[in-house]
Amino acid sequence: MSIETDLRAAVGHYSAGRLAQAETLCRRVVGRQPKHVDALNLLAVLCCRTGRIEDGLALTSRVLSVKPDNLQALEVQGDAQTALSRDAAAAATFDRAARLRPGDGRLRAKQAVALARAGHLAEAVEAYRAALAAGAGGADLLADLGLTLAALGRRDEAVAAFRAAVARAPNHGRAWALLAAALAETDPEQALSAFDRAVAAGARSADDQFNRARLLAGLGRSDDALAGVDRALAADPRHVPALTLRSALLHATGRFEEAAAAARAALERQPGHGPALVNLGNALADLGRADEALAAYDRAVAAAPADVDAAYDRARLLDARGRAADALAEVERAVALRPGHVTVRTLQAAILCRLGRFEEAVAAARAALAVDPGHVPALGHLGSALKDLGALDEALTVHRRAVALAPASATARANLAVTLQATGDDPASLAVLEEALALDPDDPATRLNLALIRISLGDLDAGWSGYRSRWQTTGLGWTPSDHKLPAWDGGPTPGRVLVLGEQGIGDEIMFAGLVPRLRDGGIRCALQCDRRLIPLFARSFADVALLPRTGVTQVPDDLVALVPCGDLPGLLRPDRRPGPWLPAGFLTADPAARETLRRRYGDGRPLVGIAWRTSNQRTGRQRSLDPAQLRSLLDTPDVRFVSLQYGDPATLEAETGGLAVVDRDLDQRADLDGFAAQVAAMDLVVTIDNSTAHLAGALARPTLVMLPFAADWRWFRHRADSPWYPSLRLVRQHRPGDWSEVLAAVRAALADRAGAAAA
Repeated sequence: MSIETDLRAAVGHYSAGRLAQAETLCRRVVGRQPKHVDALNLLAVLCCRTGRIEDGLALTSRVLSVKPDNLQALEVQGDAQTALSRDAAAAATFDRAARLRPGDGRLRAKQAVALARAGHLAEAVEAYRAALAAGAGGADLLADLGLTLAALGRRDEAVAAFRAAVARAPNHGRAWALLAAALAETDPEQALSAFDRAVAAGARSADDQFNRARLLAGLGRSDDALAGVDRALAADPRHVPALTLRSALLHATGRFEEAAAAARAALERQPGHGPALVNLGNALADLGRADEALAAYDRAVAAAPADVDAAYDRARLLDARGRAADALAEVERAVALRPGHVTVRTLQAAILCRLGRFEEAVAAARAALAVDPGHVPALGHLGSALKDLGALDEALTVHRRAVALAPASATARANLAVTLQATGDDPASLAVLEEALALDPDDPATRLNLALIRISLGDLDAGWSGYRSRWQTTGLGWTPSDHKLPAWDGGPTPGRVLVLGEQGIGDEIMFAGLVPRLRDGGIRCALQCDRRLIPLFARSFADVALLPRTGVTQVPDDLVALVPCGDLPGLLRPDRRPGPWLPAGFLTADPAARETLRRRYGDGRPLVGIAWRTSNQRTGRQRSLDPAQLRSLLDTPDVRFVSLQYGDPATLEAETGGLAVVDRDLDQRADLDGFAAQVAAMDLVVTIDNSTAHLAGALARPTLVMLPFAADWRWFRHRADSPWYPSLRLVRQHRPGDWSEVLAAVRAALADRAGAAAA
């Protein structure tokens, strides 16, 4: 048979789908005439059709070596290169072909696809436009053009391309879905309408249903979004993004157990899926399972170190658990990943405030506000930091702006109220706090702030009731619900009441002063306290069982109820009498240690113990004296000063300038029983508001307490005495941050003490 007869037969077999027969004939032709272009072209197509792409590509090269401008060979070669993901080469091949036939839009369309796949997006757009101008394609080509424009960030042009696609093919589901996705951020309502058209046109894949559900979630339509997610999962039960969104939606509606289950289902299918791990952490955190939540966040951060959301949520939980330093390290890592992230910067400002690093907190809050000037939480932290820096007028301006921007925000009003209180405007502060509580009656921070100002103003009935809200705020480390006993209601009990120590050493000492009142009322109790207080409390409360706050191995078997020590004033109401509310000298120092220290320090002059700073990171700046202010007191003649300040002895000696005894054998922070003996050895104590004031008052030592302008609630307002401790005299600032009158009054009192001793 002739070559032409064999070739015609091969074409017939090919058209009828008999590829093997067609290939046999083609190879016979090529065997007889190796450069037969038509036979080589058909054989190349047959190789590609049967999966032998490299063989087909080689055959097109043989054709083009014979006839460089052979259009069929160029097109088959471009298709083969595309199939092999050699997209840049394919684009160049299709360009050669298109130049040979300028009016063939189909070749330009193939070039456009190859260019887009090769990442040459701008060139792909031009090729798509050329193909469309030549009349090629239709809705599909317009949709592909839109996708490429969207990838370039040319959103408006992309939307126009998608609209052109649906105008040309009104039932084109893919084009409607792409239009919806392009509109989602800027016009969610139109996007939802486009999604509905996509679904009506048959776009019902799991991806389509998921994208529609995600849009509904963004519109706040959680129930509809959840139904959409369920439809996506009906189409594909293993759809990880849908499972992850389901977890987030369930969490947002308070269904935390179900949210955790959905997140775990996503993780079964994709164990390292960062968003699912974050959702799992969020759900576990709200279930109170903080350790498990932190483990989930740790996995999320390990799986995706650049995931800002994972870092943010991990930092937020660490902060809530009282691990502010760890939280700051994590949030600063998030800031490094995305410096302009407003929420991250705002959390950074909040943590810095808690750590007492107020200048840095101001900078972090301002960084957030540079991106979003109306971000109310950032304004709140900026105002709080400014307040703690003493810039009260500027702080008030910031907080009032926050209230103007968010008049329905209880938090914004509460922040304003706290700053008003710092200026001494108690009536205005009280009024604003009551407004805040009316906006959000369940907000524990507002209820606590309102309680504290009421107590400080003497409204004790309302104050003690609201003081219980402290357990619903963060930062106390644990809550009464961590124990398995019912709350004591103040009445008789058949067994012991467990009194829980809380907050700082000073709080534990002050509230422990009510333990004798329990005993006098016939209530047997056990007291859980800081381990360092046990020797001192054991000597002072001989009939009370004492337990450390941590590391308890055995508890009395007759415990029947519990009460946080800070709830005792509200239950026992010692304030029903003018005062003192606590027994004078309810703590007893070791008498032998006291006498040893008096002999060690004594030189005939009155012994005056002095403490001048606190380690409280949030309020220490307002409450502490600087070394120059301290030395203005230590210059007082005819008294012997003894440092009662905890800290590094070398630092203390430098701060006192050698004008006070620094006992290197006593660690006031670690050895509280030894510290009590030291305080008891003093003739007079001069201290700021720190644990020294409480210890001196509990030991009934004559004490001058130097207080800032907006003193802590326990010292009330405008009083020179303390109903808690009858031996204390309170010396107050008259203007915020101005210690001059306080120091003058203390110097005068010291001079009087020295004069009396000399006489």
